[in-house]
Amino acid sequence: MIYNSETHAVLIEWEMDCVGSYKSISIGDNAFSLFQDIKNHIISSMRNLIDQHYEAINCSDLDSFYADFVDENEPMPEGYSAFDIEKLFLILLDKHSSYLAKNPTEPTIKGEWSRLIEYINDDLEGDYLDISIEGKIPIFAKEMISWLKSYKEENNVLNFTEGRWINYLQAITKAEQWWLDDNTRNLSQFIDEFNRMYEFS
Repeated sequence: MIYNSETHAVLIEWEMDCVGSYKSISIGDNAFSLFQDIKNHIISSMRNLIDQHYEAINCSDLDSFYADFVDENEPMPEGYSAFDIEKLFLILLDKHSSYLAKNPTEPTIKGEWSRLIEYINDDLEGDYLDISIEGKIPIFAKEMISWLKSYKEENNVLNFTEGRWINYLQAITKAEQWWLDDNTRNLSQFIDEFNRMYEFS
């Protein structure tokens, strides 16, 4: 792809006990194109989580979900369940997609749907879907450096590849027009290597 000052990236983390996990970086020309690229990915992951934890979600405070995301002035309909949470999630995704279509350079791809993800994650006993980092490339690169360092603090020291990734990312944060030089090649290499290292397992 051709990089520019509006190029966005996102880090998605997903984990489900006894199923597997992955971490994946996606990139797009702007916030809207990136959102379109990852939307189906998010929907699929969230459906898996809801299906796996149907009973836990039904036992949670669904009144709070309804008040926060539908209507705080109306009582929750009788029989409201995890299936309705999934429908609500899809509606919020569509609303945010429509908003970004009209504002493609919006600095964030997140909206109310990300708050819904956080609410649902609280009910899932350690399984989760998280949009960990997102934003224009220089912002993403800076936060990704911190993520790599903190992630390895919990496990072990950085290896040679991860150290090289940090060097690539640091160069991007320091370049005013990072998309005009070798940083674009290094960024593509970093994303490819990262996604292979953390692919679904």
